[in-house]
Amino acid sequence: MTLLFPGCVGTRIRPRWAVTAAALLARLGLATVTGADLTCCGAPMGHAGLPGPQARMQRRNLTAWREAGQPVLVTFCATCRAALAGYADVADLDWAPGEAQLWRERVRPLSGLLDPLAWDIAPDAPGRVLYHHPCHDREA
Repeated sequence: MTLLFPGCVGTRIRPRWAVTAAALLARLGLATVTGADLTCCGAPMGHAGLPGPQARMQRRNLTAWREAGQPVLVTFCATCRAALAGYADVADLDWAPGEAQLWRERVRPLSGLLDPLAWDIAPDAPGRVLYHHPCHDREA
C-alpha cells in the first residue's frame, strides 16, 4: 500500500505530475491510498524561520499517514522527501516506540520504486534526457 505525497508543486503548480505519479504507481501494481489530509512538507516554513507552522504541517502529515495505515509514503519531489524523512528526527511528534524508524523506512522517492524496471526507448524519444541529482537528498 502506498500514499502519494504530491507536495506543493504537485498540488498547486504541476498537478499533472501527481496524476502521472499515481498512474505510475498503478502500473507498478501498487495500491494507493487516496483522500489523505496531507499538506506541505513544512520545509519552506522551516527555511523561513517559522517553526510553529512547520510543526503543524508535520503533525498533520504524520496524522494523515497514521490514519491511512502507515503505508509507504511516495514523493516525486526531492526536497519533500528530504523534509519528510527528517520528521523521524523530530522528538516532539509523539512517536510510538519504533514508529519514527518505520516512518523513515517508508518515506520513499518515486524514482526508487521505478529503479528495478526495464525501460524501452521509443523511436520518437528525445535525443537526450537530463536528470538533476539534488545535493540535499542522497537517496534521490
